[in-house]
Amino acid sequence: MKRIFYLAFAAVFALSALFISCDNFNKDELLIGVVGETLESSPITNTASVQRVLLEDYTGWRCNNCPEAAVVAEDLKVQYGNVLVLMSVHATAFAQPLALNNFLDLRTEYGERWAKEFDANALPAGLVNRVKENGAFKIAYEDWAAKVAQRKNRPHVLDINLGASVNQDNKIIVSTENIFLQSVDFPTLINVLVLESDIRGVQLTNPPTPDYQFNNVVRTNGRVDFALTTEPARAGETISKNYFINISQDWNLANCKVVVFVTNANTKEVIQVNEVDLQ
Repeated sequence: MKRIFYLAFAAVFALSALFISCDNFNKDELLIGVVGETLESSPITNTASVQRVLLEDYTGWRCNNCPEAAVVAEDLKVQYGNVLVLMSVHATAFAQPLALNNFLDLRTEYGERWAKEFDANALPAGLVNRVKENGAFKIAYEDWAAKVAQRKNRPHVLDINLGASVNQDNKIIVSTENIFLQSVDFPTLINVLVLESDIRGVQLTNPPTPDYQFNNVVRTNGRVDFALTTEPARAGETISKNYFINISQDWNLANCKVVVFVTNANTKEVIQVNEVDLQ
């Protein structure tokens, strides 16, 4: 779809309508605002320039070994600090809600899609910057430390500066400044997600843990795989984008943050990631 704001095109469209029938336009070419993008902005509060790594932990409350993987992820966070961004994706049959866990549902539509796309169905499983090696994206949690150490040294081509706040309409407004430090010859996609920590629920351990703490949980209403660049980007180029995310009633905003990551649209590799707390 051609993502062009309606107001910017209104005059041209009015003139064109005199000469071209609407029947000549495909439905995916109708000029409407991109759902999720907004002109409203939030102050940029995170402007660090460092190559970061995204560790996606695919997990579920019915997965007995997933708590052990979560410990590995948290230990790596202590080791690397802000260089490492953690994201827990609850997906697959291991995350299906039942009466035993009070029907707590931490799944998302895109989390389920990612689990299939990256073959992360046997849990626990992880992705580190979504790099594909030897034909596979997923990584056993025993190997996360080695891959994080390796992939934090990949070329630093992009910085993402962020701001996030709640507006008067009770929406989260996320402002991004995407600064290309090196030229790239591939299209890029941007993802804007809310993560929530300190969610309490049942975890199947031996014996089951009734008040387990789920952290960095990917929540619904995210903006996934939006086009950032459709053509090569030049070093020094800055692309600013603002997004809104609808707030769900079951979120505790005091425990939420926003994660933004940009991927190579061709290979799916994460080229940069950043996170910011809600103001």
